[in-house]
Amino acid sequence: MAALAYGNTTSLPLAILVILVPLNTPFFRKEENESVEAIITRGTVYILLVTIINNFLRWTIGYWLLKPPSSSFDYTITVNHLESEMQSIHDEETQIELVDEPSKIITTERSHSSWLSRVKSVRHILRKGLSIFEPPVWASIIAVGIGLVPALRNLFFSPNDDPNKVPPLGFFSSALSTLGKAVIPIILISLGYNIGRGPKTTLFLTKTMIFSITFCKLVFIPSVLGYFFYHYLLQKTLHVLTDKMMVFVLCLESCTPTAIQLSIICTLHGSKEQEISTLLFYEYVSAAFCITAWVVLFMSVI
Repeated sequence: MAALAYGNTTSLPLAILVILVPLNTPFFRKEENESVEAIITRGTVYILLVTIINNFLRWTIGYWLLKPPSSSFDYTITVNHLESEMQSIHDEETQIELVDEPSKIITTERSHSSWLSRVKSVRHILRKGLSIFEPPVWASIIAVGIGLVPALRNLFFSPNDDPNKVPPLGFFSSALSTLGKAVIPIILISLGYNIGRGPKTTLFLTKTMIFSITFCKLVFIPSVLGYFFYHYLLQKTLHVLTDKMMVFVLCLESCTPTAIQLSIICTLHGSKEQEISTLLFYEYVSAAFCITAWVVLFMSVI
């Protein structure tokens, strides 16, 4: 299910967009004098919006779906452990408060111990709270929060009405932008590593399952979601989508193979690593032909 639900929403669409826009500028142009850089930027924004939503779902629901059966009670154990820790801390504080000594030194030690126990309890709660989501989910939440709050956004990026103004934390966003340029090569290296393991059928991944998942991901889902829903229903019938770039990006996202990050999640769980590597091998080999056909079809009908 995770292999069907979560596709490659970033590296492949961005690479295809950067290649296609200079070759078909009039097709993607929203305004008459819109430059190639502006068109690529607009398409990149659409891709990143899809990526943020998909990344959140991938590292929450997808992370849970790929958990091995033996880890199904981890959350319950964690909650019970947290409750027992809080109860023990509360009992310690109660015992400390019951001590009735006239000495000033003992009173000072008691207040100091009580303060330390409160700090430990707060730190313990924060640690457990942060462990609810994986780091990529927190990154998405923080990014959305900064983007939606103008005061925070202006700390990292120049305002729209004054693009020449240097933001206070511009060096930080510039450093992140530099690191972001290396994301696609790193993802491709990860893909090469997974494909390099070679295709192997296992007890949990038969040839029939491989064919079914690959067919659904690269043929069935683009037909239903991309062509019928996005193009025919939303664009041609209901006229909800008027920007060709947005329609193209949504259709393109529907025909991408399984996300490479699922192999990272399987590695973190220590489960189904060979199965996901085999699936990625067959999907990405097939995607070279299927995505080409879908791109030609989408650009001819949009």
